[in-house]
Amino acid sequence: MRGSPALAKYLIMNADDLGYSEPVNIGIMEAHSFGTVTSSSLLANMSAFQQAVGWALRTPSLGVGLHFNLTCGTAIAPPECIPSLAGMGRQLLGRAARLERGGD
Repeated sequence: MRGSPALAKYLIMNADDLGYSEPVNIGIMEAHSFGTVTSSSLLANMSAFQQAVGWALRTPSLGVGLHFNLTCGTAIAPPECIPSLAGMGRQLLGRAARLERGGD
């Protein structure tokens, strides 16, 4: 049946990297305020995480999920718990560095 609400299709526009930096956060929140972005994935280990959480809590219309990140920024777990992922200073090694160390 054409036009039936039960058959309606929805497009979810997800913006990656909420929490990466203040400019990224601003861009995502502006896109959401214009109705372009309906959800975002949040990086918990990046510099603008706290700002992003504050905005997300004040903006319940923006769906927010976890952006599982193993490649950049500072590790949340202690490096001794994840030696194949993090180096000195808790910095995540990224794919290239892991390959050099014999990781995958």
